Amino acid sequence: MKINISDWVRGKTREGELIHGFIESFDILQGIVVVNVVESDNEDIVGKKVAVREQWLKPVPEITLADDMFMLNLIDISLATRDEAWFMELTNYLKSNGNEAIGANHASEIRSKHINRLGPVGR
Repeated sequence: MKINISDWVRGKTREGELIHGFIESFDILQGIVVVNVVESDNEDIVGKKVAVREQWLKPVPEITLADDMFMLNLIDISLATRDEAWFMELTNYLKSNGNEAIGANHASEIRSKHINRLGPVGR
């Protein structure tokens, strides 16, 4: 596995604890990686650095913005935070990638569920 500092990984410690975190440092010669633990089945090591053998780790796949459901969730967040510029950026991204139907359907679904206390939506 090719690793770099700041890569996200999952794996197990020597004690068998499941960990999820990012790489702080590594020793290529000894095959030891220092992971900053973000999640674990052992609450005591969350937020701490743990040394783990490189072969006990697997990289966490990166989320791409091409994932439609991820983009739709971001659109929901932009609406919840009333960030119009971000909303337009995200919907334009969906439209430019051939997802006009998804963007339009999702926006009309949100409009139908959204209750605007200040006045009618779209006027």
